[in-house]
Amino acid sequence: MSKQNIATPLILIFSVSFILYLNTLGHEYALDDTMMITENSFTHKGVSGLAEIFTNDAFVGFFGEEKTLLEGGRYRPLSHASFAIEYELFGLNPHASHFFNTLFYALLCCLIFLTLKKLFPTAAGKTKWYITLPFVITLLYAIHPVHTEAVANIKGRDELMSMFFSIATLYFYLDFIGNKDYKYGVLTGFCFLLALLSKENSLTFIAVIPITVHYFTTHSLKVNLKSIYILLIPVLVFFLLRYNALGFFVGAGKESGELLNNPFLHASTSERYATVFYTLAVYLKLLFFPYPLTHDYYPEHIPIVGWDHPVVLLSFVVYVVLLFVALKSLNKRHPAGYGIWFYLLTLSIVSNLFVSIGTFMNERFLFMPSLGFAMIAGYYLQKAITGELIKGKVISTIAMVLFVLIIISFSYKTVDRNTVWKDDYTLFTTDVKTSKNSVKVNVSAGGALIERAVAPRTRENQREKKLLKAISYIKRGLDMHSEYTAGWLLLGNAYFHLGEYERAFEAYLSCLETSPRYEYALSNLSMLGKKALNENELEIARKSYEKLIYLKTQHAEYYFQLALVFEKKEDYDRAVKNLEKVVSIDSTYYRALRKHGEIEGKIFGNIEKSVKYLEEALKISPNDVTTLENLGVAYGIAGEFEESLNYFYRALEQKPGDVQLLRNISLSYRRMGMPDKAQEYFEKSLEAE
Repeated sequence: MSKQNIATPLILIFSVSFILYLNTLGHEYALDDTMMITENSFTHKGVSGLAEIFTNDAFVGFFGEEKTLLEGGRYRPLSHASFAIEYELFGLNPHASHFFNTLFYALLCCLIFLTLKKLFPTAAGKTKWYITLPFVITLLYAIHPVHTEAVANIKGRDELMSMFFSIATLYFYLDFIGNKDYKYGVLTGFCFLLALLSKENSLTFIAVIPITVHYFTTHSLKVNLKSIYILLIPVLVFFLLRYNALGFFVGAGKESGELLNNPFLHASTSERYATVFYTLAVYLKLLFFPYPLTHDYYPEHIPIVGWDHPVVLLSFVVYVVLLFVALKSLNKRHPAGYGIWFYLLTLSIVSNLFVSIGTFMNERFLFMPSLGFAMIAGYYLQKAITGELIKGKVISTIAMVLFVLIIISFSYKTVDRNTVWKDDYTLFTTDVKTSKNSVKVNVSAGGALIERAVAPRTRENQREKKLLKAISYIKRGLDMHSEYTAGWLLLGNAYFHLGEYERAFEAYLSCLETSPRYEYALSNLSMLGKKALNENELEIARKSYEKLIYLKTQHAEYYFQLALVFEKKEDYDRAVKNLEKVVSIDSTYYRALRKHGEIEGKIFGNIEKSVKYLEEALKISPNDVTTLENLGVAYGIAGEFEESLNYFYRALEQKPGDVQLLRNISLSYRRMGMPDKAQEYFEKSLEAE
């Protein structure tokens, strides 16, 4: 392709890649965007949070503590840093983030085209630019629907950046090894460091790059291997940075005990590797036929299978054949063989064959390997179109028609799939229909439905319908994984909003049985207790607070609420006992002293004790209106009207125009034999009504 013609394919590739994801620009945040952007404290610090981003595990900014959820930890600071910079410039603006993802993808596709041109040079005038191998391969890659997760989900930027800087590393490395110009060596090393800081997947390019040199250059094996040092320097820097952030180089030395972070938890070694080959078959299927697509491949959407499963056996044979063909092609340096190497090497790190990645599979894991697939498919398609594979106009025409059909169908599927990534509600309620057996998406769909149900503008009939649907999804998830803490919590929330407090209590109880210190469950159970107390569901309120006290014995608020429950049940002795417990835990808890004073005066008729507790409460909170008013009433009952009026007036200063206070003052004056004053304040109370 002549230099003057390079602009046309580049513009077309950029335009197609950008336009395919144009409908994502109006989308909101979704899925893991919560962990990395919307609720990540490092991101919200903007530029000032960059130091913490580069010196911590990716999840620390979300959890607020050192937390290794997945084996090996997660150190991908570069994409996280880009989110912090965006926050500094635009605040929480998902539309800006989607724009940059789309722009990055378009630029990546252009870079792939330029790199492929180095690998597959075309003689000027020999082949039309739109059927050259670099263009066909790049277009197949750009339109593939399996990329939607990486591009349409903002958090997928780690995939975009990792791929972009990995391809840039290859691009500059080819120049470096060609002429030993250390300017390209520096660019190679710098790009590779950026790739590694984007995502660990880029490590596979330590193998991909020498394989590429072997297939597409005439450099000897000795020169090829000697030049690798330029890649090893950034690898060393990366691992030092990673060690500084995580405290270990490769693995944390432990696997998660939670099924959703370790899907092979209950599988034997044999079943684990059989299931891996099952997922490898699914990957191949998605490359050829990307339907249906889903963001969720968690248990039990992907089943644990044995070696007797026909798909496993077929997959094993296919991958053995692919490896055999790749090895055989090393001598012949066949481009399709290189495509196989690219696919196998870049897939290896996320395949679960060598390192546990915390999930069975994901479509975003094909973002890098799919270029290898595009190389293989593009090679044979282009050769068929040009007549180099099989001579004859019929074959050439059929191949061209097939190419056009692939472009149309893949492009349509990409645009259509993008719409699902609009927000969590759309994503979860759509993909739950595909991943019907996934624990995670069933519970996530239930959670999204609860959020919609309790939204202010939701109609009452729709509210109940959504809550019932949420319950059905969550129960399905819990039937498959009864120890899923978040599932029990959301089930309790759904019943809470339906007003089914007994079932809500049982759900929260199940949640706390799996995780006794789960703060969300504790706070929601407390909220249930308050709601039940307000609606006179006193047994639910009692059980809620007694359970909370059992789990957190030194929590004054729980004892106080339990005292209110017993007060409503007219079990005043137990109410007082709990109030005394409150004060023993927290001597400044004036509401407990105030309530104790009320009970002593109103129920037990012990005005002396009542005044004692109320005055203790007042010392702690001198301007509390209720305490002042109660003291006014207590002194009034005791016949000390001057003192009574003193407290009523102090209360009135805090709450001017209060009807009840004005009438209490009027009553005090009447009892003091001052009818004019009594009438004055009575009339004021009427005016205030």
